Amino acid sequence: MNASLPASKPRVALVRGPFLNASEYQSFRPLLGDFDLCPIAALRAGQLGDDGALEVLRLPCLSARLLTAGPAGRVGAGLFRRWYSAGFFLTGLEEHLSSFDLVHTAETFHGFSVQPARLRWLLDTFRLVVTHWENLPFAHEELPQARAVKQRVRETADLFLATSERSALALRLEGVGPERVRVVYPGIDLERFQPQPKDAALLAEWALADDALVLLFVGRLVREKGVYELLHAFRMLRESHPAVTLHYVGDGPERRGLQQRANDLGIGAAVFVRPAVPYSDMPAVHNLADVFCLPSVPAPKWQEQFGMVVAESMACGKPVVSTLSGSIPEVVGDAGALVQPGDPLSLAEALQRLVDSPALRQERGAAGRERAAALFDANNTARQIAEAYRAVLRGSIHRESPH
Repeated sequence: MNASLPASKPRVALVRGPFLNASEYQSFRPLLGDFDLCPIAALRAGQLGDDGALEVLRLPCLSARLLTAGPAGRVGAGLFRRWYSAGFFLTGLEEHLSSFDLVHTAETFHGFSVQPARLRWLLDTFRLVVTHWENLPFAHEELPQARAVKQRVRETADLFLATSERSALALRLEGVGPERVRVVYPGIDLERFQPQPKDAALLAEWALADDALVLLFVGRLVREKGVYELLHAFRMLRESHPAVTLHYVGDGPERRGLQQRANDLGIGAAVFVRPAVPYSDMPAVHNLADVFCLPSVPAPKWQEQFGMVVAESMACGKPVVSTLSGSIPEVVGDAGALVQPGDPLSLAEALQRLVDSPALRQERGAAGRERAAALFDANNTARQIAEAYRAVLRGSIHRESPH
């Protein structure tokens, strides 16, 4: 490949399999003037948002389809991953990659990263950049063949864009040289996610008074997000603040269990488990909150990789309470309250301090907005991605050639 930049806009394949989403796209939208972006995703993957600037190339993805086919399908997806040492391969992906100058995938253990890595190893016709969220070293390497798959991506990628310092450390521990790792925080559209008055229409939809005190959780309704710890903490909080209501926004297997547990605790009338909303509506949801809480609990094979909803809430000027899980402390810094994971009592105490003090909520919210503007501005993230692309395309970043 020519070491100089292409004469026209460099063509970039943004390969995300079933994980295409509008949240990440915030950081790529500003690149459209300088790069010809082509998102490549699974047939049933998410959408990029409402601007319609890009057409998505959609390809079949068997393991993603199996995951939506009930318990038997999830078992099948697990067996598929064990057999092929990775999941989320995109059918026919390789034949679409030859026309691109650069391919940008995500994670070392997904099939849609392995596919371009193998092709890059054989033909060396494009550059390969990999976004890396995983912050547990040697994750997904239970089987020797799975480690070999990750190693191929590690050896072949020209550059890794780690989403946190913890993620960068995991890569270095796995043997990736620091010259091939850059930390680039995910970006947020600060014009959309900014402090705003509570939306009157949403207040009416949620049947809330203008002065209602709202505690908000946004995310997957799974145990590792700390959804039950939050419910137990809320039960303690209600003893001194009976007017506060708790609102979960998201989908997941614990939806029914949360409502049942709230009823068992005698607070069912104050707990609302609401479905996920389109990403375009999320600024209004965040601005409805008085306090935002993401009480993630590390699991044996997972810890919070970033916590985008925390950064979004901070950008909206909301005080946040979260936990010492994974990369969350790196996101929150000293702008919010952090407690030990799995500790409802400490969580309740942190929430109570904010509920008790409007002045503290205002102070923490302003600090969060300032930190989000300094670290998570999508325009700054896009500039760093563009600089990384140009360095890779120029050949300024070197990896050992397989040939």
